[in-house]
Amino acid sequence: MEKICNELIKDMNLGKLTNNQRINLVKAILPYLLPKKKEVENLNQFTEQPIFEVNVLDSSDVKERLDRFEKYAKNNDISLEEFD
Repeated sequence: MEKICNELIKDMNLGKLTNNQRINLVKAILPYLLPKKKEVENLNQFTEQPIFEVNVLDSSDVKERLDRFEKYAKNNDISLEEFD
């Protein structure tokens, strides 16, 4: 098809065409030369990420952590009053 079209265009005397005929020729040929546009769906979805993580401790967890801290402070000669 492309070869036939090229031969036909070569045989045409484009210089004898009017401006309107040239425009119509270009309008008729362009859809076959340029790729057609497709609508593209953007599937990138934003997912909110937390800045920090919250851990809920029950009283036994807090007691164990406090006991460990007190032991560490005592072993390293740290006064608990420094943290008030």
